[in-house]
Amino acid sequence: MSKTGIRNFAFGLLVATIILSPPAFFPFDFAASEENPSTDETNSADTSSNTNDGDVERANEAALKAEISSLEEELETAKEDQEQLADELEEQETSENNQHSGDGENSDDETVRLYLGVSSGMTAGEIAAILEESEIIDDRSDFTAYIEDHDMMMDVRSGKYELTNELSIPEIAEMITS
Repeated sequence: MSKTGIRNFAFGLLVATIILSPPAFFPFDFAASEENPSTDETNSADTSSNTNDGDVERANEAALKAEISSLEEELETAKEDQEQLADELEEQETSENNQHSGDGENSDDETVRLYLGVSSGMTAGEIAAILEESEIIDDRSDFTAYIEDHDMMMDVRSGKYELTNELSIPEIAEMITS
């Protein structure tokens, strides 16, 4: 772009700013101007106008308070849901720990079951680590490589899955991506 082109562009931005900025700095209350179209009204009209303005302000304040209280209720509900999910996760971890501490090492012919909860935003690496720790897969890098090689990184779906060590890596990948 030439010097002249840059100057013209800057001039255009300046003109647009000058034209569009007054409403932002000097807001005009159309409702108030419609209520008081003339300045030649009597003092009683001014007094009733002030009373109406106070009523409008109180109504706006009441609406804002109602909105705040509804948002606070939503926040409390979300906190309760979060606590409930944290309790469920703790119970699941406790049951997984109890499963692992029962026998020591699993024999090759024993089936290992895992109830995997995949949450939104979990990466394939995180899932692979859980699967390896639970002895569903032998090597997390094999699982991660399979997911990457088949372009399934963005296809992982959140949800709950029942997995066993009898499933192959392609079968597990298919379950969590479809």
